[in-house]
Amino acid sequence: MRSRICLAVGIALAVHGASARGEEQAAESTSPRRESPRALNGLVFQPSRLITGPFSDTSFGMATLFGAGTASAPRYNLAGNQTGTRDYTMAAYGQALDLHLRLTPDVAIRLTVEGTIFSGINGKSLLVAGATAQAGVGAGLTAGRDLSRTLRLSFVGDVGLAPQYSVLIGNAVVGVIQSRSFDSAGLLSTVDRLRAAPGLSLAWAPSPMLGFIAEARYVWTRRVTSDGSDTQSRTAQGVSVGGLAAFDLDPFITFPIALQAIYRGDYPVGNSGLSTVNQAGFGVYYSRRVSLALGLEVLWRHGDIRPGVAPSLKSDAATGALWLRYYW
Repeated sequence: MRSRICLAVGIALAVHGASARGEEQAAESTSPRRESPRALNGLVFQPSRLITGPFSDTSFGMATLFGAGTASAPRYNLAGNQTGTRDYTMAAYGQALDLHLRLTPDVAIRLTVEGTIFSGINGKSLLVAGATAQAGVGAGLTAGRDLSRTLRLSFVGDVGLAPQYSVLIGNAVVGVIQSRSFDSAGLLSTVDRLRAAPGLSLAWAPSPMLGFIAEARYVWTRRVTSDGSDTQSRTAQGVSVGGLAAFDLDPFITFPIALQAIYRGDYPVGNSGLSTVNQAGFGVYYSRRVSLALGLEVLWRHGDIRPGVAPSLKSDAATGALWLRYYW
């Protein structure tokens, strides 16, 4: 009799524990979602390299960037004369860090630091295409509000300094062949640009599973230092438009995975010298904990790697970013 009583008590405790865990999981997936500053209508949006989004939050994030592809650059003969173009194999690696600070429910500022290296990965590509390091230090502002339970509109703006350093081995070798003398000015290129990008970001979440973000910006750049290799005009203007579609499987089938499709296009205005760059891809994220963003974003990029510096390296490449961001 005593063993039967103990067994019944054990079963009751197990059922109660399972029920408590189920209630705790349900609470975790509902209430925090509604309270998250990056949520709209119960849908928690995930971060992206291409889209800032209209949300004001406090967070620290880091992304490891990597990629590989081909870039178009000149083909030379033994006399140092260009005989056409060909595709060279390139690779990229970088790191990005940012800090967001939510000042009010509608206003947040952000600080960003990032750096990426593009380089040829074999003898021919390293000789002709060389290597380029691009860095960026900037600050940004998000200011907006919810228009309804399903809509949010914000002003988004960023300013920063973007230095670029290139090793142009092919240019130096061609210069030696043609002039019979070595000039280090053709080997190294340094360009610093100021950049400002104000615009609007709109989010719409018709359900806790599905949401969209559309973003448009005006882009202004000004070259502040250059070694003379930059062929762009000192001031350049353009527009940037993009968007994403988000689908969270957790509210649908209780599977903690969120999917995103992303696109952004950067286009010059007039003959400013900026090049057209198109990027599109998808992201996969763990979505159960709203205080954590963990995932992988993969993009296809088409456009110049270093516009204004010859060779500009018009490329087709697959790039990826491993995301880790903590919200509090």
